Amino acid sequence: MVQIIGANLELAIQELNIDAEKKFQAEPDFLDVALQVWELSDEQFAYICNIEPENLEEEYGWWVNGGCNHSLNETKPFIINNESILAFTRDSFTADEYPNLSDYLESHIGISKYNNIAYYIHSLAELNNMSKAELMKKYW
Repeated sequence: MVQIIGANLELAIQELNIDAEKKFQAEPDFLDVALQVWELSDEQFAYICNIEPENLEEEYGWWVNGGCNHSLNETKPFIINNESILAFTRDSFTADEYPNLSDYLESHIGISKYNNIAYYIHSLAELNNMSKAELMKKYW
């Protein structure tokens, strides 16, 4: 099984006959984007990876399944959403407690673009031996 992170994937899942289960959906943010985690079989994942871009409608949303290059940096324990987590750190920051994962990624790491957030979630899940859905449910 493979978990992907994206947004607005319901139409693509339906129209492309993809057998997938939504494991997590965040509350929509100020841009009305709600990050999602979908789980699908290895075969279905291979299928979506081989869809030609010209066959994808803009309304199908977006998804990624890859880690970030920040994963080569130092890690340390943080408190995020009142729970302990091992996460990437930057030397210039001293804060080690954040109200949620979104705030940590924006304030500590300095990212806010959805696809970059998705890459970090992938790497943080691997670092903490969790699925992407488990990580999002616990820390988002």
